[in-house]
Amino acid sequence: MSIRNLGGLRQQGVPFRKLSDAELQDKMRKGLCFRCDEKFGLQHVCRNKQLHMLLLSEDEITELGEFQHHTTTTKDTLKDTRQVLQLSLCTMVGLTTKKSWKLWGKIGEETVIVLLDCGASHNFISNNLIGRCGLQTMATPSYVVEVGDGRKIECQGKCADFILEIQRLQIQQEIFIFEIGGADIMLGLEWLVSLGKVKADFGNLKLTIGGGDQQHMVIGDPALSTTATSFKKLIHELQQGDQGFLVDMVQNHEVVDSTACTKEVEQVLASYSEVFQEF
Repeated sequence: MSIRNLGGLRQQGVPFRKLSDAELQDKMRKGLCFRCDEKFGLQHVCRNKQLHMLLLSEDEITELGEFQHHTTTTKDTLKDTRQVLQLSLCTMVGLTTKKSWKLWGKIGEETVIVLLDCGASHNFISNNLIGRCGLQTMATPSYVVEVGDGRKIECQGKCADFILEIQRLQIQQEIFIFEIGGADIMLGLEWLVSLGKVKADFGNLKLTIGGGDQQHMVIGDPALSTTATSFKKLIHELQQGDQGFLVDMVQNHEVVDSTACTKEVEQVLASYSEVFQEF
Protein backbone atom coordinates (compact mmCIF):
# COMPACT_ATOMS: atom_id res chain seq x y z
CA MET A 1 0.00 0.00 0.00
CA SER A 2 1.36 3.40 -0.90
CA ILE A 3 0.32 7.04 -0.49
CA ARG A 4 0.97 9.69 -3.11
CA ASN A 5 0.90 13.43 -2.50
CA LEU A 6 -1.20 15.31 -5.07
CA GLY A 7 -0.65 18.81 -3.75
CA GLY A 8 0.78 19.93 -7.13
CA LEU A 9 4.01 19.49 -9.05
CA ARG A 10 5.92 20.23 -5.86
CA GLN A 11 5.01 19.44 -2.29
CA GLN A 12 3.73 22.48 -0.45
CA GLY A 13 3.91 23.10 3.31
CA VAL A 14 5.01 20.48 5.81
CA PRO A 15 4.69 16.73 5.13
CA PHE A 16 1.68 14.93 6.55
CA ARG A 17 2.19 13.62 10.07
CA LYS A 18 -0.35 11.83 12.24
CA LEU A 19 -0.84 13.68 15.51
CA SER A 20 -0.89 11.84 18.81
CA ASP A 21 -3.91 12.05 21.12
CA ALA A 22 -2.03 14.43 23.40
CA GLU A 23 -1.16 16.72 20.46
CA LEU A 24 -4.76 16.72 19.23
CA GLN A 25 -6.09 17.63 22.66
CA ASP A 26 -3.46 20.38 23.03
CA LYS A 27 -4.39 21.94 19.66
CA MET A 28 -8.11 21.74 20.52
CA ARG A 29 -7.49 23.40 23.87
CA LYS A 30 -5.53 26.21 22.23
CA GLY A 31 -7.95 26.54 19.29
CA LEU A 32 -5.27 25.80 16.66
CA CYS A 33 -5.60 24.21 13.25
CA PHE A 34 -4.63 20.52 13.16
CA ARG A 35 -2.44 21.07 10.04
CA CYS A 36 -0.77 24.33 11.03
CA ASP A 37 -0.18 26.42 14.14
CA GLU A 38 -2.60 29.21 13.14
CA LYS A 39 -5.81 29.97 15.02
CA PHE A 40 -8.76 27.94 13.69
CA GLY A 41 -12.07 29.67 12.86
CA LEU A 42 -14.84 29.94 10.29
CA GLN A 43 -12.67 32.07 7.98
CA HIS A 44 -9.50 30.02 8.47
CA VAL A 45 -7.73 28.81 5.31
CA CYS A 46 -5.00 26.31 6.06
CA ARG A 47 -1.69 27.01 4.27
CA ASN A 48 -0.78 23.30 4.39
CA LYS A 49 -3.60 22.11 2.12
CA GLN A 50 -2.80 18.72 0.60
CA LEU A 51 -4.67 15.96 -1.18
CA HIS A 52 -3.61 12.36 -0.63
CA MET A 53 -4.52 9.33 -2.73
CA LEU A 54 -4.51 5.79 -1.38
CA LEU A 55 -3.24 3.16 -3.86
CA LEU A 56 -4.01 -0.52 -3.28
CA SER A 57 -2.53 -3.56 -4.98
CA GLU A 58 -4.84 -6.26 -6.43
CA ASP A 59 -4.26 -8.51 -3.39
CA GLU A 60 -5.12 -5.67 -1.01
CA ILE A 61 -8.32 -4.87 -2.99
CA THR A 62 -9.38 -8.53 -2.72
CA GLU A 63 -8.75 -8.56 1.04
CA LEU A 64 -10.72 -5.32 1.46
CA GLY A 65 -13.69 -6.76 -0.48
CA GLU A 66 -13.69 -9.92 1.65
CA PHE A 67 -13.60 -7.81 4.82
CA GLN A 68 -16.56 -5.69 3.68
CA HIS A 69 -18.57 -8.81 2.76
CA HIS A 70 -17.81 -10.37 6.16
CA THR A 71 -18.87 -7.18 7.93
CA THR A 72 -22.16 -7.01 6.01
CA THR A 73 -22.89 -10.70 6.65
CA THR A 74 -22.20 -10.25 10.36
CA LYS A 75 -24.60 -7.28 10.58
CA ASP A 76 -27.35 -9.26 8.80
CA THR A 77 -26.83 -12.17 11.20
CA LEU A 78 -27.20 -9.86 14.20
CA LYS A 79 -30.58 -8.54 12.98
CA ASP A 80 -33.64 -9.70 14.91
CA THR A 81 -35.22 -12.46 12.81
CA ARG A 82 -38.17 -13.07 15.14
CA GLN A 83 -41.68 -12.74 13.72
CA VAL A 84 -43.28 -9.40 14.57
CA LEU A 85 -47.03 -9.15 15.28
CA GLN A 86 -48.88 -5.87 15.69
CA LEU A 87 -51.67 -4.97 18.07
CA SER A 88 -53.24 -1.66 19.06
CA LEU A 89 -53.15 -0.50 22.67
CA CYS A 90 -56.95 -0.23 22.77
CA THR A 91 -57.33 -3.85 21.72
CA MET A 92 -54.78 -5.00 24.27
CA VAL A 93 -56.77 -3.49 27.16
CA GLY A 94 -60.14 -4.63 25.78
CA LEU A 95 -61.49 -1.40 24.29
CA THR A 96 -63.26 -1.36 20.94
CA THR A 97 -62.53 1.24 18.27
CA LYS A 98 -64.12 2.40 15.02
CA LYS A 99 -62.54 -0.61 13.31
CA SER A 100 -63.41 -3.32 15.82
CA TRP A 101 -66.36 -4.86 17.62
CA LYS A 102 -67.18 -7.77 19.92
CA LEU A 103 -69.58 -10.68 19.71
CA TRP A 104 -70.30 -13.97 21.42
CA GLY A 105 -68.84 -17.26 20.25
CA LYS A 106 -68.48 -20.84 21.44
CA ILE A 107 -65.72 -23.41 21.76
CA GLY A 108 -67.49 -26.66 22.49
CA GLU A 109 -69.84 -25.83 25.37
CA GLU A 110 -67.78 -22.84 26.54
CA THR A 111 -69.17 -19.38 25.71
CA VAL A 112 -66.41 -16.91 24.78
CA ILE A 113 -66.12 -13.23 23.89
CA VAL A 114 -64.63 -12.70 20.42
CA LEU A 115 -63.11 -9.40 19.31
CA LEU A 116 -62.94 -8.66 15.56
CA ASP A 117 -60.20 -6.10 14.90
CA CYS A 118 -59.15 -4.95 11.43
CA GLY A 119 -56.19 -3.11 12.95
CA ALA A 120 -54.44 -6.20 14.33
CA SER A 121 -52.07 -8.14 12.11
CA HIS A 122 -52.78 -11.63 13.52
CA ASN A 123 -55.13 -13.67 15.72
CA PHE A 124 -54.63 -13.98 19.48
CA ILE A 125 -56.01 -16.18 22.26
CA SER A 126 -55.70 -15.71 26.03
CA ASN A 127 -54.07 -18.20 28.37
CA ASN A 128 -57.14 -17.98 30.57
CA LEU A 129 -59.36 -19.41 27.81
CA ILE A 130 -56.82 -22.12 27.02
CA GLY A 131 -57.01 -23.24 30.65
CA ARG A 132 -60.82 -23.04 30.81
CA CYS A 133 -61.31 -25.14 27.68
CA GLY A 134 -58.32 -27.43 28.19
CA LEU A 135 -56.94 -26.60 24.74
CA GLN A 136 -53.65 -28.01 23.50
CA THR A 137 -50.81 -25.62 22.69
CA MET A 138 -47.87 -26.01 20.35
CA ALA A 139 -44.35 -24.69 20.86
CA THR A 140 -43.06 -22.04 18.46
CA PRO A 141 -39.96 -19.88 18.15
CA SER A 142 -40.32 -16.73 20.21
CA TYR A 143 -42.14 -13.86 18.50
CA VAL A 144 -42.60 -10.18 19.32
CA VAL A 145 -45.93 -8.40 19.75
CA GLU A 146 -45.65 -4.66 19.04
CA VAL A 147 -48.24 -2.71 21.01
CA GLY A 148 -49.51 0.71 19.95
CA ASP A 149 -47.62 2.54 22.72
CA GLY A 150 -44.27 1.36 21.35
CA ARG A 151 -43.70 -1.57 23.69
CA LYS A 152 -42.41 -4.87 22.30
CA ILE A 153 -43.55 -7.93 24.24
CA GLU A 154 -41.81 -11.26 23.67
CA CYS A 155 -44.16 -14.26 23.53
CA GLN A 156 -44.15 -17.90 22.49
CA GLY A 157 -46.64 -20.60 21.51
CA LYS A 158 -49.75 -21.16 19.39
CA CYS A 159 -53.10 -22.88 19.78
CA ALA A 160 -54.62 -24.65 16.78
CA ASP A 161 -56.57 -27.88 17.38
CA PHE A 162 -60.01 -26.44 18.18
CA ILE A 163 -63.05 -25.02 16.38
CA LEU A 164 -64.45 -21.59 17.19
CA GLU A 165 -68.09 -21.08 16.22
CA ILE A 166 -69.58 -17.61 15.82
CA GLN A 167 -73.12 -17.26 14.52
CA ARG A 168 -73.10 -20.62 12.65
CA LEU A 169 -69.69 -19.86 11.15
CA GLN A 170 -66.95 -22.35 12.08
CA ILE A 171 -63.37 -21.10 12.31
CA GLN A 172 -60.24 -23.22 12.67
CA GLN A 173 -56.91 -21.42 12.57
CA GLU A 174 -53.57 -21.29 14.32
CA ILE A 175 -53.84 -18.52 16.92
CA PHE A 176 -50.96 -16.87 18.76
CA ILE A 177 -51.00 -16.87 22.56
CA PHE A 178 -51.19 -13.38 24.06
CA GLU A 179 -53.14 -11.88 26.95
CA ILE A 180 -55.79 -9.38 25.83
CA GLY A 181 -58.21 -7.57 28.11
CA GLY A 182 -61.99 -7.78 27.83
CA ALA A 183 -62.01 -10.67 25.33
CA ASP A 184 -61.02 -14.33 25.08
CA ILE A 185 -60.10 -14.46 21.37
CA MET A 186 -59.17 -11.74 18.92
CA LEU A 187 -59.47 -12.24 15.17
CA GLY A 188 -57.38 -9.87 13.06
CA LEU A 189 -56.28 -9.39 9.46
CA GLU A 190 -54.82 -12.88 9.27
CA TRP A 191 -58.34 -14.33 9.58
CA LEU A 192 -60.04 -11.65 7.47
CA VAL A 193 -57.64 -12.22 4.55
CA SER A 194 -58.39 -15.96 4.60
CA LEU A 195 -62.13 -15.28 4.05
CA GLY A 196 -61.69 -13.91 0.53
CA LYS A 197 -64.35 -11.34 -0.37
CA VAL A 198 -65.61 -9.48 2.72
CA LYS A 199 -67.51 -6.24 3.34
CA ALA A 200 -67.37 -4.47 6.70
CA ASP A 201 -70.01 -2.04 7.96
CA PHE A 202 -68.35 -0.62 11.07
CA GLY A 203 -71.23 1.72 11.87
CA ASN A 204 -73.71 -1.16 12.17
CA LEU A 205 -71.15 -3.73 13.41
CA LYS A 206 -71.72 -6.03 10.44
CA LEU A 207 -69.29 -8.18 8.50
CA THR A 208 -70.54 -9.70 5.24
CA ILE A 209 -68.59 -12.71 3.99
CA GLY A 210 -68.87 -13.97 0.39
CA GLY A 211 -71.80 -13.23 -1.89
CA GLY A 212 -74.91 -14.70 -3.48
CA ASP A 213 -76.15 -17.96 -1.98
CA GLN A 214 -72.86 -18.34 -0.09
CA GLN A 215 -73.20 -15.03 1.73
CA HIS A 216 -72.83 -15.09 5.51
CA MET A 217 -73.24 -12.17 7.90
CA VAL A 218 -71.51 -11.75 11.27
CA ILE A 219 -73.12 -9.12 13.53
CA GLY A 220 -71.45 -7.56 16.57
CA ASP A 221 -73.08 -7.12 19.97
CA PRO A 222 -73.26 -3.41 20.95
CA ALA A 223 -73.67 -4.38 24.60
CA LEU A 224 -70.13 -5.77 24.60
CA SER A 225 -68.53 -2.64 23.16
CA THR A 226 -66.30 -0.69 25.50
CA THR A 227 -64.75 2.49 24.12
CA ALA A 228 -62.66 5.29 25.57
CA THR A 229 -64.50 8.59 25.99
CA SER A 230 -63.89 12.13 27.23
CA PHE A 231 -65.36 13.65 30.40
CA LYS A 232 -67.26 16.19 28.26
CA LYS A 233 -68.96 13.43 26.28
CA LEU A 234 -69.77 11.58 29.49
CA ILE A 235 -71.57 14.63 30.90
CA HIS A 236 -73.45 15.03 27.62
CA GLU A 237 -74.68 11.44 27.80
CA LEU A 238 -75.83 11.97 31.40
CA GLN A 239 -77.80 15.04 30.33
CA GLN A 240 -79.60 12.88 27.76
CA GLY A 241 -80.86 10.62 30.54
CA ASP A 242 -78.25 7.84 30.53
CA GLN A 243 -76.82 6.41 33.72
CA GLY A 244 -73.28 5.64 34.78
CA PHE A 245 -70.69 5.53 37.52
CA LEU A 246 -68.35 8.41 38.32
CA VAL A 247 -64.94 7.22 39.55
CA ASP A 248 -62.52 9.83 40.88
CA MET A 249 -58.99 8.32 40.79
CA VAL A 250 -56.15 10.00 42.68
CA GLN A 251 -52.63 8.92 43.57
CA ASN A 252 -52.07 9.51 47.26
CA HIS A 253 -50.09 7.38 49.70
CA GLU A 254 -51.58 9.09 52.75
CA VAL A 255 -54.61 7.75 54.59
CA VAL A 256 -57.58 9.91 53.64
CA ASP A 257 -61.24 10.06 54.56
CA SER A 258 -63.03 7.77 52.09
CA THR A 259 -66.18 9.89 52.34
CA ALA A 260 -64.43 13.13 51.29
CA CYS A 261 -65.11 14.49 47.78
CA THR A 262 -63.53 17.21 45.73
CA LYS A 263 -65.60 20.28 44.91
CA GLU A 264 -65.83 19.23 41.26
CA VAL A 265 -67.20 15.80 42.23
CA GLU A 266 -69.68 17.35 44.66
CA GLN A 267 -70.98 19.66 41.94
CA VAL A 268 -71.51 16.75 39.54
CA LEU A 269 -73.20 14.67 42.24
CA ALA A 270 -75.51 17.57 43.09
CA SER A 271 -76.39 18.22 39.45
CA TYR A 272 -77.21 14.57 38.76
CA SER A 273 -78.48 13.44 42.14
CA GLU A 274 -81.04 11.12 40.54
CA VAL A 275 -78.33 9.29 38.62
CA PHE A 276 -75.85 8.95 41.50
CA GLN A 277 -78.36 8.06 44.18
CA GLU A 278 -77.37 5.53 46.82
CA PHE A 279 -78.75 2.03 46.48
